[in-house]
Amino acid sequence: MIHKKVILTLLILAACVTLGFAGKSITEVNKKYPPPSEVIHSQNELLTVPYNEGIFFKIKEARCLSQEEIERKLPETYKGMKEWVNGEFIIVTITVRIENTSEKEWIIQPFRESMLTIGEAYSNGLDLTATIEYSGDNMPIKIEAHESKDVLFVYTIIEDSFSEKTWLNLNEQDFYFVFRLYPMIDRVKLHFNNALAPIEA
Repeated sequence: MIHKKVILTLLILAACVTLGFAGKSITEVNKKYPPPSEVIHSQNELLTVPYNEGIFFKIKEARCLSQEEIERKLPETYKGMKEWVNGEFIIVTITVRIENTSEKEWIIQPFRESMLTIGEAYSNGLDLTATIEYSGDNMPIKIEAHESKDVLFVYTIIEDSFSEKTWLNLNEQDFYFVFRLYPMIDRVKLHFNNALAPIEA
């Protein structure tokens, strides 16, 4: 019968070997996929949509919706926020000017799906349902060749995603329109044309 100390020693050795291989694997992955560099763009800068030759965009406007605007333009979204959000929330709109200088139509969906967040916290990403509701169920899905179009996107910002100190000082925080995370982090620093005003759910 194998002594308990021998078994314990073998288990420790096995764990060390496993950790050694894991550490080597992580090192190899880090060499293959180095940390992304970061680029911050200005709001009115004309930028290329990643991996889409001939497609450009710029942020035209970033604004916070008042409660009256939300109730009028986004009644279903407002109802949903009142039902499931604890605390306060903010809804903002980002108007993006997209220019298609290519020779073929361009579908907006891949670009829409890459717009991950406008801040550093969770639960503040693109709200597609609210975006469609705001457009009156008439959100553009494509841009024809040599056409330019303004597209408005709706984002929700939830109090629970922030610390109390940050939430109480939101207007002192930096917010970004993030449109790529790798191999570099590309984001546009937003300048809201009005103050961020939280609404009680």
